[in-house]
Amino acid sequence: MDAAIRVASKANLAYLNKQTRLNGTGNKYLYLLLLTQLLNYCLMKIKLLALMLFVLTSATMSAQSVGEKWPAIKELHTVVSETFHPAEEGNFAPIKSRSQELYDKSAALLKSDIPAEYRTTAILGAAERLQLKSRTLHKMVVNKATDAELMKALTELHDIYHEIGGLCSDKK
Repeated sequence: MDAAIRVASKANLAYLNKQTRLNGTGNKYLYLLLLTQLLNYCLMKIKLLALMLFVLTSATMSAQSVGEKWPAIKELHTVVSETFHPAEEGNFAPIKSRSQELYDKSAALLKSDIPAEYRTTAILGAAERLQLKSRTLHKMVVNKATDAELMKALTELHDIYHEIGGLCSDKK
């Protein structure tokens, strides 16, 4: 037992011994108190162990992320996030200046060395749709589409990207 529990137990024992002498009921309270302290001590240790396991598991899982196994998806994510999120806030300059880059990264995704575990019909199909959507989006930018039209196409592209991410996560 920890020193803090021993000190608390000694203080409680002294109090309960005094109560026992006064009215004879301290014995059952003593056992209940000591049992409560023991349970609290055990729960504290279990919580600490659970926290340690969570941290170790998280570290192991992050070491094997999809982006590390498939670098092209990580590169694409950078462009998607740096164009989509500003557009959500009404800033279409990033997508207008980087639509060609987005198309190139989408095309590179299909040409990249896709890890065997992600080389499924569903993921390859979604990657093809992503490439087609990025080409369409680039053409829309070149042809001066409205911001609303760009946002609709960019949202669809963003959703396809997350579909791929979800399918990859299912493979873990």
